[in-house]
Amino acid sequence: MAQKTFTILKKKGPNKKLFLGGQLVRLFFSSRRSGYDTPMSAAPPPDSSLLVPYRAVGLICDGKPCLIVRHGRDTFLTAAVGRSFQVFNCAKLRQVFVGPTLDAAVGALAAHGEVTCVASGEAILLFKRAQHLATCDGVHQAPVRKLLTIGDLLLSLDASGLLAMWSLPDGEAVGEVHTGFVPTAFIHPATYLNKVCVGEREGLRGRFIFSTAITSSRP
Repeated sequence: MAQKTFTILKKKGPNKKLFLGGQLVRLFFSSRRSGYDTPMSAAPPPDSSLLVPYRAVGLICDGKPCLIVRHGRDTFLTAAVGRSFQVFNCAKLRQVFVGPTLDAAVGALAAHGEVTCVASGEAILLFKRAQHLATCDGVHQAPVRKLLTIGDLLLSLDASGLLAMWSLPDGEAVGEVHTGFVPTAFIHPATYLNKVCVGEREGLRGRFIFSTAITSSRP
């Protein structure tokens, strides 16, 4: 790799520090009686994007949709990274938290206030920063692919089409129903008080009513 030369003139004094591309480069100046220092050479910063404060999230996370939540005046972004997750401050994309390593890859993310819901394999883990609050398991027999929070409820949808509902933040199972098809997405429209729409590749396939249980309401 070719090295670049940075020419700096500085009055006599101690060694100085210079930040180049977010990397700390220590420059050494030699004193002369003339009152000026000679130009010195500094190696360019490494090519790695993981070590700079300003980072592109797409370089350090997988293809799962990111989660964006707002706490007070700050906005935070949670991204899945293999079997863990990372939290960034959106103001400068600075990393503020790294989650623990889970047993399986992260399948989906959701948030309820300060609680982060993380789908890992057939289970859903609830975290408040580093504190593990609860685990939602024993219902899904296939990897959980979608999560959705509505009020104090968490809805989860797995790869086989099972739709389950959990209470937050204790993670207790409330109800479940099988959609009867392989879902690709689900959403809670703003005009639907207690319904979610579940779709597959060909489009909308069903509406499901939830309150104290989940029932099917076909379109």
